[in-house]
Amino acid sequence: MDVQVSDIQRPIAVSKVVMTYFLPLDLASKVQPLLAKISKLGVKFSASSVPEVQLSHYIHALEKVATLRLIQQVSQVYQTMKVEMLSKMVPFFDFPAVERISVDAVKHNFIAMKIDHMKGAVIFGNLVRLYTVLLFDC
Repeated sequence: MDVQVSDIQRPIAVSKVVMTYFLPLDLASKVQPLLAKISKLGVKFSASSVPEVQLSHYIHALEKVATLRLIQQVSQVYQTMKVEMLSKMVPFFDFPAVERISVDAVKHNFIAMKIDHMKGAVIFGNLVRLYTVLLFDC
């Protein structure tokens, strides 16, 4: 999938990649060039009824959404994953930031996962399976 879009359509392209395609291993690599172009160009958007908007202000939020979607997609494919691998898959943030995003996602029942720092693993799955792992992994 090669995304070619005009400056104004880049945020729409980011949204399309994030929300439409199932690319658990490649999502960030498809979104990152689009975000970089938005940031570099500092694209402005305006319409007659709304004030001018600097699209580069939304890059951080788009990175968070892309990270959340990546984690959600990975959780549908993997049961466990090394923390290091997940960290490499998300180029936008360091792992503590990915962990904070994950905690919020779990808190709002968007995904079910556990990060085991002792084993360096991320465990995905339904809540029953996660509680079982927590109870019997001691």
